[in-house]
Amino acid sequence: MDSNRRLTEKLLRYWLQLRGEKPFPPESAIDRNILADIWESCFLVKLGASANSYTHLGKNLIEAFGGDMTKADTALFLASPFTAYIEENFTEAVKTHKPVTDEGLEPNSHKAMIKYRVVLLPLGDKKITHILGAMRWQKSL
Repeated sequence: MDSNRRLTEKLLRYWLQLRGEKPFPPESAIDRNILADIWESCFLVKLGASANSYTHLGKNLIEAFGGDMTKADTALFLASPFTAYIEENFTEAVKTHKPVTDEGLEPNSHKAMIKYRVVLLPLGDKKITHILGAMRWQKSL
């Protein structure tokens, strides 16, 4: 099994364990120490009424979207078409209360083509308030 699949499957198994019999686990149940070996390939998004905000964006993901990001680069990333595409999948995770996986090929902020695999996992108490995700990537030739 390749490392891309292992990362997303590890996060999915952890989410399923935390969820138990509930539709989804609460954000407060996430233990970053348990996810330490993959945390820099993860992101955590707080869902908002008018906009979503990243409360964690792992260093490995920052590199995927253009490397050494300044505040301006981060702002560009958060407004990029690729991020908007991922956020479309957030809607599916919220609507279905189920994990969403995706893979594809998209340009980063430096126009390099990035091949990716991502998993999006809904979190919340009575309603979904966060999306936990993990992504593996590589530059495409």
